[in-house]
Amino acid sequence: MKTKTLITRLIYTLFLSFLISTNFGCAAILDAELNGLEPIPFTKEGLIDLNELAKRKERFEQNADNINFYPRNLAGVSAGFGLNSVEGESETSFCIGGEYSYRLSQDNYNRASYVNLFANYGSQSSDQIDQNTLSAGVGYTLFDRITSNAEVDLTYGVKAFYETGSYESFGFKEDITGYGAQLLIGANYNVNDNFAVGVTVPFLSYSQRTFEYDGGEVDVSNTWLGLNKDNMVMAYARFGF
Repeated sequence: MKTKTLITRLIYTLFLSFLISTNFGCAAILDAELNGLEPIPFTKEGLIDLNELAKRKERFEQNADNINFYPRNLAGVSAGFGLNSVEGESETSFCIGGEYSYRLSQDNYNRASYVNLFANYGSQSSDQIDQNTLSAGVGYTLFDRITSNAEVDLTYGVKAFYETGSYESFGFKEDITGYGAQLLIGANYNVNDNFAVGVTVPFLSYSQRTFEYDGGEVDVSNTWLGLNKDNMVMAYARFGF
């Protein structure tokens, strides 16, 4: 009988020791930082401090208004380069530009829409031909987030522009004026909250140009579908503020 009682007490002692050690272990876990943020608050009695948690929640909600999933403003620089061959003559082209974008939509995690102002300088040259243009215009871009870690967006856009420049062929020079529009798709990679890199692909473009020379002028309109020297892929760097 005494042996049974002793064994029972030993079991109770071991069980109580287990509970005590578990309690201290849980307290240590709960007292640790939560996701690297503030530690869970406890009262002097060892209970979770609900009043402090409520205050933290209130502070978070007050600061939430200052958190932007997409920047209100974007400043961007762009560049593109192309090679082409026409009737055995090689042609090279490049384009550099800059743009400013302002977010129109209410801020949310999934998508954002921007209105854009942009300016580009482009050059095309071959053995006997040189063309230089300066264009400026307005656009609209939709950012559509496709990854849960907020790193990658698909972009869809439309641009309209006016351009001016010069065209020189075999020693004869002509002045260029015109206008055009583009539909674009692209991808945007967010390096951090305020810096991103990406590409845009104009899959459909239209332009209307007037070439003026001594004694007259010629109107030329063109439509491009797909990628070529006049429908250039552009690489972007965007800065948010």
